[in-house]
Amino acid sequence: RGRPCRIFMSEYIIGDSRKIKIIFSEKNLEKPDLIITSPPYFDVLNYNGHKDQIGYSQKYDQYLLDVVEVLQSCYELSKDNATLWMVIDT
Repeated sequence: RGRPCRIFMSEYIIGDSRKIKIIFSEKNLEKPDLIITSPPYFDVLNYNGHKDQIGYSQKYDQYLLDVVEVLQSCYELSKDNATLWMVIDT
C-alpha cells in the first residue's frame, strides 16, 4: 500500500489586482493558501504604458492607497492559515 498523494492545482490569473475580489467572485475561486506578489515600485517601472497601472505616473499617496487596498483584499480572500510572499526591493 502506497502513501496517500495530494494533487496541488494552481491557476494564474492576469488582471487588475485592485479588482481581485470581483475576479474571485466571478470565477467562483476557492480561498488561496498561498499568495505570491511583487507590488509595483513607485514611479520606477512603466508597464507597457498601461494607463491604469499602479505606481508609474501616479501620485505617491494614491500609490500607497492602491497597494494597501490590494494587500487588504488578499488578506480578506485568503484562508486563515495562508502565507503571503512579497518580492520587494529596498
